[in-house]
Amino acid sequence: MTEAKRSGLLSVALRVAGVVLAALVLWGAVLLYQSQQPPAQPLEFNHQRHVQDLGMSCLYCHSNAQRGVSAGLPSLTKCMACHNSIQPKTAAEKRLHEFAARKGQGQGKPSQGPEGQGGPPEGRGLLRPYAMQDEPIPWVPVAMQPDFVYFSHRPHVNAGIACETCHGEVGQMTVAEPIKNQNMGWCLSCHKNSVDEEHFVKLSDCATCHK
Repeated sequence: MTEAKRSGLLSVALRVAGVVLAALVLWGAVLLYQSQQPPAQPLEFNHQRHVQDLGMSCLYCHSNAQRGVSAGLPSLTKCMACHNSIQPKTAAEKRLHEFAARKGQGQGKPSQGPEGQGGPPEGRGLLRPYAMQDEPIPWVPVAMQPDFVYFSHRPHVNAGIACETCHGEVGQMTVAEPIKNQNMGWCLSCHKNSVDEEHFVKLSDCATCHK
């Protein structure tokens, strides 16, 4: 093989490697962008209305945060404990009542639409499959961690760490949003500024968060 051919092949290989690298970087950027966007929910839950306007505690809906790894998401039963006595006004409230009525937890009966399908048109498409299969409201978690990261709410909540420290001012959000730049450096910085040196040694150990 001549020197010219070797140079040509090397040039082609470098170009292919550059294209692959650029594609990987672009793919990573897209995934990062998507991870920072609030996911679509089956019901438009307004955090500002519940937390700021009504004064509800985060732990009322996310009660498992004090005793478990995951904070948990509110069940249909918990939602209807309040909403059974509230006249639905918004589209989301009407969908919630319709969903509860299908599952026998609401006070009213499902309204009848075309061809015997209950509920208003905007509610049928999203909620009918879950109600028919007797499934819970399929809330989509907002604050997600990679599989290789271990995080437990219990020690943080019981140590008096406010929910807003990690989740932002949720009480001012109409839709819960993921917090940007919530990475390992962010966690370590908080640990370093919150505990003494002895405890920080344990909290900065790789095995503490990467099991």
